[in-house]
This record gives sequence, C-alpha cells and structure tokens, in this order.
Amino acid sequence: MKKISLILWIGLLVNIFITCIAWLNLSVAPGDYDYDSSNRLWSIILPLFIVALIMQIASIGLLFRAPKAGRIIAGIGAFFMMPIGLVFFMGYMSSYEKNLIRVWLYFPLQKKRKI
Repeated sequence: MKKISLILWIGLLVNIFITCIAWLNLSVAPGDYDYDSSNRLWSIILPLFIVALIMQIASIGLLFRAPKAGRIIAGIGAFFMMPIGLVFFMGYMSSYEKNLIRVWLYFPLQKKRKI
C-alpha cells in the first residue's frame, strides 16, 4: 500500500464523509425544513454519490492490474462528485504515475565511440 498516494486516501475519506452527509440529509424527518425541494434534490444526489464511491473504490483495485481502465473509472467517479472528487482523482493520478515509472526499465547510457 505504500505505492498508493496519501492524497488518494484523504480524497476517498472526504468523499465517504460527503456521501454520509447526503444520506443523513435524506433521512431527516419531514417538517424540519422545506421538505419538498430538498428531499427531491438529495434523492437525486445520493445515488450518484454512491455510484461514484463504488467506482472510486473499484478503480483503486484496478490501479495495479489494469491501470488504464482504472484511470477511466476514477475519472468518471470523480466527475460525479465534482469539486471535491478532484482531490481523489489527483491522488489517483499521482499513484498511477508512480506505478508507471516503477515499471519502466532503465537502460545504461552508451558511451560514444571515437572514430
């Protein structure tokens, strides 16, 4: 797990926290505030946030097995949770680059021949 960026974990925790807030706002008893408009809004937002969280968690699993597919899934999940989801996506891209650089082979420099 040391190859996964700390920003990724922070972004994922923030996204989980925001999804919990959306869930709690949806479960508030009617009559506490304008129930009609706010309940409709949260009932649309909550499923999107849950799908985005599932996609983000799945993209972490795909980071080392299928990095390109994981990058696409992470981008879509970050898009659903737009401004705060970008923290997760920045951490994911950092981990993606670390994984990509680790895979590269380093070749020694060739010495120039004197003719």
